[in-house]
Amino acid sequence: MKFRASVKYAVVATVTAGAIVVPLTMRSAGADPPFKLNQIHQDPFADGIGYHASEEEPSIASWGDTIVASYQVGRIYDGGASDIGFSTSTNGGESWKQGELPLTVQGGGPSAPTADAPYYPLTRGSDTVVAYDAKHATWMINTLGLVGNAVVPAVFVNLSSDAVHWSQPIATHVTAPSADSPDKNWITCDNWPKSAGYGNCYIEYDNNGNGNRLLMQVSSDGGHTWTQTANAVPGNGNTSDVQGQQPLAAAANAGDTNIKVNSVTGFAAGQTITINRDPSGGSLQESAVIQTVGTAGAAGTGITLTAPLAKAHAAGSPVGVATNNTTGTTGAIGGVPLVQPPPPGAPAGTCGRVVVPYAGGGGVSYITSSDCGASWSARTLITPNMTATHTAAGQLRTSLLPMATMDGAGAIYLTWQTRSFRVGSVSSTPNDIAMSVMPAPTAAGPDPAFGAPARVPIEADDTTANTVDHFIPGIAADPTTSGDSAHLGLYYYFYPTAACVFANPGGNQCDLSVGYITSTDGGETWGTATTLAHMTLADVVRSSQGPMVGDYSQAAVITGGKQAGNAISAFAVGTQENKLDESMYVAGKGLPITGGEVRLGRPSKDAIEQAENTTPEKHPAVPPRGLGR
Repeated sequence: MKFRASVKYAVVATVTAGAIVVPLTMRSAGADPPFKLNQIHQDPFADGIGYHASEEEPSIASWGDTIVASYQVGRIYDGGASDIGFSTSTNGGESWKQGELPLTVQGGGPSAPTADAPYYPLTRGSDTVVAYDAKHATWMINTLGLVGNAVVPAVFVNLSSDAVHWSQPIATHVTAPSADSPDKNWITCDNWPKSAGYGNCYIEYDNNGNGNRLLMQVSSDGGHTWTQTANAVPGNGNTSDVQGQQPLAAAANAGDTNIKVNSVTGFAAGQTITINRDPSGGSLQESAVIQTVGTAGAAGTGITLTAPLAKAHAAGSPVGVATNNTTGTTGAIGGVPLVQPPPPGAPAGTCGRVVVPYAGGGGVSYITSSDCGASWSARTLITPNMTATHTAAGQLRTSLLPMATMDGAGAIYLTWQTRSFRVGSVSSTPNDIAMSVMPAPTAAGPDPAFGAPARVPIEADDTTANTVDHFIPGIAADPTTSGDSAHLGLYYYFYPTAACVFANPGGNQCDLSVGYITSTDGGETWGTATTLAHMTLADVVRSSQGPMVGDYSQAAVITGGKQAGNAISAFAVGTQENKLDESMYVAGKGLPITGGEVRLGRPSKDAIEQAENTTPEKHPAVPPRGLGR
């Protein structure tokens, strides 16, 4: 079932032109970065509720020479922001235009409720993400809208054909009366012309009010209408874990007559089980009949089958009794959907495979759909489980939210923060950045799995003697490259000293920094890391969950214009001259992806350069702004 919002597709976004007031220096415990930073947006609000000027939690996407970033503007202490801002470059990062979405009433959104839209007016916006639909030539910014700090009346998209002027918000999911509280949404589009789902866009979010139940929505008309989701118990959502499901405790091979599972509870001789249970039709799925049930775990006697397996199955693949009820996927946070192309040689009408990695299921897991979002598979855990984390000093807000990107053949690169790689790891051990790769589909392997996580070697030392704490990664793959030659750019935040003390009498130790590192061989090797910016916790906006630059980040690769091939990310930088002045910046016009040491020139006189703004419109007077999540 689909529903259409009553609002019209109108060009209503406010766009700002003219100079942005830019501080000349950043507070830094280290040397100035070896290039300039361009400020691409500044908070225009002064509502007395949010922290002004503050911006955080960015998303970014690119298509050709157009780049769009979105983020919270005017962070409010107990949740959300006064509105969602955007910055757009239509010339490959050479210059930028800025504005605010007509989402909240403060940002020019609907100012009163209507019979069809009783959730207006919205007073806060949060969790913004960007996508582009190539078939319909439409940009989308997906957000949560809030009334106060807790009530999320709906999930929204704003649409644009030029990435500068944006429609009124369209509600994709309207909150039910009970047990329904949407959280951490993501959006992507199927931009593979050979896919039967070409032009489909997919929204993922978790229902925090119903056990963090993972929910999916699909649009096939450029974001105007979306499939509805069921949230009420016993509706159990629209993803497909099953009752009593268990992951494989060890990989199984074709020809095996025995499988190992984490628990044998609920399994009995004579039952038919499904391995890699995937109601969306994934080719790895197969059924088997249980002969005997032994003990659990990789070292246990496992489950013996009456006939050998026909296919290989990775550790973590789900196993369930074929007749058990579907329960939906719960305990899921922060899924980042991406769409792989149909495998080579696939017949016409084959859907691209939608892959949704998320935090949950005992670690980092994923679900898939091979039928254009009509149904969704059970979860598969990425193993080994490398997800133990270290809490960043000063209670800086970070979280285990996996970030993903895809190369030109459809391989997916998934990153997250974890301390699991460090030798001698304990709770105080600093985080590294993990990366797991799902290969592109092939005729022989149309439904690939994620491989074992590997540590991105930002520093060579992987012991507790390495004091650098890394977090909030954003990774981008160049879509003109792939496989062993894939170009990757990784942006991240870090503390040089994980155990820094913010209120240290001898001087502040918590030098919050932005870093960048690249690979030209799909992550097999990496160049030398470069520091992009410094700030201290005194310069970072406050939230009820700690100082905040954002608990997720993204990056993109520019594919058109003079800067094609450069990786770009929008990131928050707090500055010294204006306390809690935390605006959005990009490094140069994107940064090159190189295989060796990253060399970006000598340090410049000024670390921050004002971005050129070319929009011929003036920003109108902005009324006082309200609240957000």
